[in-house]
Amino acid sequence: MGPTYIALDRTGRWALTASWAGDEPASISVLPIGADGKVGKPVDSRVFSVNGHAHYITTDPSNRY
Repeated sequence: MGPTYIALDRTGRWALTASWAGDEPASISVLPIGADGKVGKPVDSRVFSVNGHAHYITTDPSNRY
């Protein structure tokens, strides 16, 4: 199952995903976007408990966090 939500950081070089799949653990990930536009493998991920609800992810206005 794919992500529930996908956002790009303000540089367009990183994809942030939030995934929630009912009875499966929820997760968020950060993936690089190459110069060719292809999305790479996650460089960071976090998994939350079953029935966690990761519906949305974004950066702060400064694009730092």
